[in-house]
Amino acid sequence: MNTSPLRFHRPSASLPFREKFVLDNARTANRRIICDARGEAVNKKEDRAWRRWITFCESSGVGHDPFLTTLPDRGKELLIKSFLSLYRTASWNATGGLKGIRRTPVVSSTVRYAASSLAAAFRHHHKHSPFHEQGHPHLLPLVRPLLKAYDNVDPPTSPQTPITPNP
Repeated sequence: MNTSPLRFHRPSASLPFREKFVLDNARTANRRIICDARGEAVNKKEDRAWRRWITFCESSGVGHDPFLTTLPDRGKELLIKSFLSLYRTASWNATGGLKGIRRTPVVSSTVRYAASSLAAAFRHHHKHSPFHEQGHPHLLPLVRPLLKAYDNVDPPTSPQTPITPNP
């Protein structure tokens, strides 16, 4: 029995056959990752963040380049700060369009999750996340203090009062 990891490799196979073989199996793996490894709620939240990002890019004049490939780093940083600020205060419709300004801003964890979801969307498109340092999983130095500032101004969470047992 051949236990080689390349047991399906046929040296005499033509290059198009090998490419099709590899691509078909990679496609199946990608489908499993998308459909089975992540819940529907995660996909919806990521999609929502992406639709809002597209609206933001169009309103900012970079709708032609939502991956920010043509912008210098300073331009990317400015857009990222602006988007996170808008995300906290904006009211959005179901398609990701802007409806107006919220009465109360969303909490910092919502903005943090949106940044994370958008970063994942960039990675799914094989692009570098503009929220992270190049080649590192660390958030950009400008994103960390902004999210920390949102944490600081969020209303305090009301802790649950413990129930004391009756003797």
